[in-house]
Amino acid sequence: MCSTPRKMVECRICQDEDEDSNMETPCSCCGSLKYAHRRCVQRWCNEKGNTICEICHQQFTPGYTAPPPLYQIRRIPVNLSICYRESSNRTQHRRHQEESPNVSFAAEAELSSEQAQQHINNVP
Repeated sequence: MCSTPRKMVECRICQDEDEDSNMETPCSCCGSLKYAHRRCVQRWCNEKGNTICEICHQQFTPGYTAPPPLYQIRRIPVNLSICYRESSNRTQHRRHQEESPNVSFAAEAELSSEQAQQHINNVP
């Protein structure tokens, strides 16, 4: 049984080398930009919010998807989920402090500034 030797190529996104049979050619780019892992291209599409190659301007194929933008401000897509997560984390932290403060304000006043900073850094 004769097997075809596999060619090693580099993923244009993660720069890992892999056999060409494990790579896709998702657009019209050629040369060193021709190959990419499917998971890398999909992750990139998710991150940038579309399925268009920014180099050759072709649609990535086959079957890549991108999440729709949540909001548009003057025709510019804006993803506000990061702001929401940070705000939500601050609210949860504030609630936690109100429900079960680790150190009372009076006790904090007695701490040195270095101890107070250590306490602040250790609060979840």
